[in-house]
Amino acid sequence: MRVGIIGGGIAGLTTAWLLDESVGAGIDAITLLEREHRLGGHAESVPVDDGFADLGAQHLAPDAFPVHTRLLRRLGLDEGLIESPLSVTVTSGTAPVVTTPHPRLRPQPTGAAGNADLGHLNTFLARAAELEQDPDAWYTPVGEIVEPLDIPDRFKREAVYPLLASFVGCSLEATRDLSFRAAVAFLVRNSPESPGQPPPWRNLDGGLGGLADSLAERLRNTRIRKGASVTRMRRTEHGHEITDSTGGTETVDHVVFATPPDTARRLAADSADPELDGVLRRFDFVRSVVGVHRDPTYVPSEPGLRSTNNITVSERHRGTRWAETSTWYGPITGAQVFKSWLTHRDRLPTELVTAREYHHPVPTVRNMRAQAVLEEIQGNDGLHCAGSWTVDVDSQESAVRSAVATARRILPSAQRIKALDDER
Repeated sequence: MRVGIIGGGIAGLTTAWLLDESVGAGIDAITLLEREHRLGGHAESVPVDDGFADLGAQHLAPDAFPVHTRLLRRLGLDEGLIESPLSVTVTSGTAPVVTTPHPRLRPQPTGAAGNADLGHLNTFLARAAELEQDPDAWYTPVGEIVEPLDIPDRFKREAVYPLLASFVGCSLEATRDLSFRAAVAFLVRNSPESPGQPPPWRNLDGGLGGLADSLAERLRNTRIRKGASVTRMRRTEHGHEITDSTGGTETVDHVVFATPPDTARRLAADSADPELDGVLRRFDFVRSVVGVHRDPTYVPSEPGLRSTNNITVSERHRGTRWAETSTWYGPITGAQVFKSWLTHRDRLPTELVTAREYHHPVPTVRNMRAQAVLEEIQGNDGLHCAGSWTVDVDSQESAVRSAVATARRILPSAQRIKALDDER
């Protein structure tokens, strides 16, 4: 049985790692093709001065990310998790709308206005927690849950919708159509032990790019081809024939598309049945530009109002408003470094280190329904889709979970699958 994996992000690398030990014991060969000259996908870290910053994925949580945490443990990386409690400041216009507490930055607010705003936020979070186990909430738009809440309309417009929009990269207007349960997932799955505490997130010391490096180093039996963009794939009597930009050709029995859905649909055009093509068309993505910089361009000028996550609501432009985050690494690593979403900013940082363009899934109700249909046809004719967009909500946890599901369909007896399932 020959396996071809297209895409060297965390989903593709983890799929390869799960099957790699089985080459010669159920698997004949594994080839991983990555169009870039680096591996990791959204797990991309850059050195900044004496520290680091994650350009893409960043935040982890052992309780909310159990399978990902087991993978880190298997690779010996779990000891490198840094406590990174998360606080939020949402600014609309010139004034903060809500500022949450943080043990290294500020205590619980004492003023009436600050406490009132936190009370409104807690009302919203309490409703989100109530619906966390409701399967219908996957298919209920955010607006249908938020609008009836007994909190001021101003707070909904200037705090709740911006908070949810900032997670995804969509406009404030589009936030109302997101799947409610998907939009609030990591607000409730990694909630603090007490209301006055911040959510207990973690960062990986050195950055999440280290996870990609560690996985790649352990692929003893997988052929990795970087800088090899797949140009064509077709079905033959011998299997799926994959041709890449270097002129190389592989024929495999199983193809894993560890790519965004539009890439998978394009590559599978000559191999897939119409049902797969139709499902892949239903996934929505949004373009985001993320930059790492040294200047505090997008955080409040008053130090006491700064948070780890500083969300700025833009002025209305052509009927659309955006909410974009600037993450301050100071409370996390001590470095005066910032990671900011730049897509819709009216000005760029003056001390930009580097920037990247990413494409993120938008968890609309349509997306969640498409996931359910995709699950039913995964593996048909040896075609598999893996990635954070295929299961649950977009995260490093869902990327790893999708890899486990893919590897299990290909070779259920692979020992590393059991290790991730059973390790505690």
